[in-house]
Amino acid sequence: MTTIEKPQEILSLQYLRALAAIGVLLYHRIEIFSIGTHGVDLFFVISGFVMIATTDAKEKTPSAFLVDRIIRVVPMYWLAILAGGLLVLVGIPVHRYETDVVSLISSMLFIPYLNAHGEAWPVILQGWTLNYEMYFYAIFSLILFAPQSLRVWALAACFCVLVALGEAAPSQGAISATYTSPLLLEFLAGTILGRIYGLTLRNISVLRALIVSGLLAAGLFACSYFFGRLAWGGLAVLIVASALTSERLGWVPNIPWLKFLGAASFSIYIFQQLFFTLSGNLFGTLTQLSGINFLYLLFWRPMDVVIAAGGGALIYLFIEKPVGRYLKSMRFRGKVVAA
Repeated sequence: MTTIEKPQEILSLQYLRALAAIGVLLYHRIEIFSIGTHGVDLFFVISGFVMIATTDAKEKTPSAFLVDRIIRVVPMYWLAILAGGLLVLVGIPVHRYETDVVSLISSMLFIPYLNAHGEAWPVILQGWTLNYEMYFYAIFSLILFAPQSLRVWALAACFCVLVALGEAAPSQGAISATYTSPLLLEFLAGTILGRIYGLTLRNISVLRALIVSGLLAAGLFACSYFFGRLAWGGLAVLIVASALTSERLGWVPNIPWLKFLGAASFSIYIFQQLFFTLSGNLFGTLTQLSGINFLYLLFWRPMDVVIAAGGGALIYLFIEKPVGRYLKSMRFRGKVVAA
């Protein structure tokens, strides 16, 4: 009987995903946590690590890789877009949610565009990072045609050329700005970490891994002279490398609740805008009923974060997880039938 191979779980990456997602929530609701916005840089570095490490460990065709990524991202993102549209239809405005056909289709197809406010945000604001992710996946799928030993080099050449083109011929268009963004180098940095550590975290010695990671971070810090945000990419590299090294040395404990939040991080991240909307309406209604202005009480914004994190975790548990399991099983059955 054929079974589906379960990918190796790296606890430290799950913990970092959880911290990155909660950090972004804190940034959006509590001003003093401005550093939380750079949870996105952690996500990008981790994404690069996972893509190269998993495809190194188990060879995948470009089409199989893309199908896996679509199953992982598209259903929940489209559900978030649909849920936002339903809130707008019932008279609950969602921040920056635009209902015109172009905005909705562009958002669903991960095509960057400028909204009515001149911002490169899709209807679900956090989807701007998914535009980068899906672009990275598309390019990475092409890189899979190359021999394994050349893939990181091919990706490095591709992203460096794209970033250089963006600097040589800057454009105000959302597509060109995204597709030539220096943020692509954070994905590249993650793939280099994935190659030197691997899924077992033992591809090379600890000392060599730390030296290469340090040089990689230093490279991003140097690039930040031209592209300021890449300093945070360099810090993300150091954080990820430190976490991976700690896990290799056996210093990372199994913390079930933090591991769960890491697994739920995608739903927590992508549905936050909708839960913030619902939370604001809830506290607004309580204000009307009680005469107490809850929106000015200190606990409101922290409660916003708790509601968004809890709501995203519930969506992961009762929707994302079973839907993902079902789609993967259907894909596997299709392979068996085809065979």
